[in-house]
Amino acid sequence: MSRAVAITFLLAISLLATLGILMLASTGGYAHDLPKGAGLYYFAQSQGKFLVMGTLILIVTSLFDYEFWTRKIFHIPLWGYLMAAAFIALLLCFVPGIGVAYYGSKRWIRLPGVPQFQPSELAKISSIFFLAWWASTFHGHVREFWKGFIFPLTVIGLFSLPILLEVDLGTTALIMATCLTIMFFAGIHWAYAGTMVVAGVAVFAGVILLIPNRARRLLTFLDGEDYQQYQASIAFGSGGIDGVGYGQGIVKMLYLPFAHTDFIFSMVGEELGLKVTLLVVLAYLAILLCGIHIALHARERFGSVLAMGCVLMLTIQATINMGVTLSLFPNKGMPLPFVSYGGTGIIVSCFMIGLVMSVYRYGRSERRSVVV
Repeated sequence: MSRAVAITFLLAISLLATLGILMLASTGGYAHDLPKGAGLYYFAQSQGKFLVMGTLILIVTSLFDYEFWTRKIFHIPLWGYLMAAAFIALLLCFVPGIGVAYYGSKRWIRLPGVPQFQPSELAKISSIFFLAWWASTFHGHVREFWKGFIFPLTVIGLFSLPILLEVDLGTTALIMATCLTIMFFAGIHWAYAGTMVVAGVAVFAGVILLIPNRARRLLTFLDGEDYQQYQASIAFGSGGIDGVGYGQGIVKMLYLPFAHTDFIFSMVGEELGLKVTLLVVLAYLAILLCGIHIALHARERFGSVLAMGCVLMLTIQATINMGVTLSLFPNKGMPLPFVSYGGTGIIVSCFMIGLVMSVYRYGRSERRSVVV
């Protein structure tokens, strides 16, 4: 496998991570959730620490053969324990004193001696591990109705149910969309994939109508009256092609909530202009294309689906985030991978990249692509 693919892949990620630190240094000081007494660069410094931890995890993960995660302890693979831990952590979100709610969503947990984290991030990688196992174990049955469609859909659906009940519709939609794409990549019948899309849209529409604040959010989006998206549009318009200059943005100054997390892409547009926003889009495109290349050159099916799932999860999330800031999708409250502030997110994202690099390192000697 070409070394240039891996180098391009890592350079794109490094570019995004570096940009994230720079933009957090610019926007973090104006964040509404800046801890009392913290300095202007609190979020940039905190993100830097998480990035160092994530980089170490990436390096260690890439050094191990990815099949390490299939090794069994008491007849259960290691990834199975990770999946069980993620599911238990999701249930803890509903336990008083452990689960932490913000803005109507119970997405975080706080355990003694452990920094607050978001269990749904663990659910992302766990679902990818499961589908990689399913695609390799039921290789000859992926086009069948029960083993190739109902079985994986049921497991992922049950696994995503706690996330849906947290009222985290964005992450639920992300996991389901990524899993459907992985299943299609693995070879399920196109009719089943189409049925899943229609059913998913119907379910989410029903859930949104049953939750008043989510229904209002959808209506404001359809009417073009979402405040955050309106401010994001002003930021992009103010930036133009060249931007107003790094650190010179105005919209972040109490006008746009979550400018350092969900809407950091619009801050890039305002301060650095269209040229850099297009560079960000190209970086994610490079991650996707290089990741697909690595996946198609894996030595066997488990690694191929694992690598494909990791890059799809990251790039689909990036697409949703950028689509929200550009008013193409309803406001989802979803961070931009490697750029937005978030400790759990950056660590899990680095773990995913480490898995992809492991697939590259242990599959690059193969001369032909895996037929999927």
